[in-house]
Amino acid sequence: MVYAPIIIPTMCRYEHFYRLIESLKKNSWAKHTDVYIGLDYPPSPIFEDGYNKICNYLENEFTEFASLTVFKRKENVGTFKNIHLLR
Repeated sequence: MVYAPIIIPTMCRYEHFYRLIESLKKNSWAKHTDVYIGLDYPPSPIFEDGYNKICNYLENEFTEFASLTVFKRKENVGTFKNIHLLR
């Protein structure tokens, strides 16, 4: 059986991101799934709180997945480029 990887572009929407990852962890096929996260850098200080919460959350271990790889952008690249770089 072939398992598709999951790509998740994100920046600051912590609550949505947290619920997504927690839901994926419960999937019975998670142990076969590679997850790739593109964490974009906030373009202004108003987005830093959510960004920092995601950064802190990603310090946990995610052993439920085959792998979890985070690409933490050093500058804001925007939604479309973040998705393109993840692909």
